[in-house]
Amino acid sequence: MIEKASEKKASVALVFHKSEFILLKRKKRDNDPWSGDYCLPGGFSKNVETLKETAKREFEEETGINSSLLEYIQSMNYFEPMKGIGVKVYPFVFSLKEKKELKIGDEIEWGSFENITSFTRGRDEVRGDAFIKGKIVIWGLTFRILDMFFSGKKSFFDRPE
Repeated sequence: MIEKASEKKASVALVFHKSEFILLKRKKRDNDPWSGDYCLPGGFSKNVETLKETAKREFEEETGINSSLLEYIQSMNYFEPMKGIGVKVYPFVFSLKEKKELKIGDEIEWGSFENITSFTRGRDEVRGDAFIKGKIVIWGLTFRILDMFFSGKKSFFDRPE
């Protein structure tokens, strides 16, 4: 089933190169509830694209890496960033055929290839459960997506392209 996007759907790209995944940090902006947070490349869908196309477009915009280098692996069940706001976020998992330098987009402050084993699982006093590495605190939706993926839970499904 090809699912067309609407204003209430967003996609993120969990992108690996070997054992590393791409992690970004959003710039601080007014009227952005996730301003300054660590995140995966992603954003809201446009009505003319599929959710997978959204993930690839946002990946390219936010990392400066051509999305033709992405190889689709799988989709994950949708997540809701916060209950009651009516937004569903669909994670798509890709491998990056060739490691390239990140050229972060204008909504992004920082980006890096990270290995989940360099993070400790902990609890931030303000944000709750988190993956922590020095000053990097991955919490909220990004934490839940990574936790689900790395825990090996069998909630993944293949969504036809």
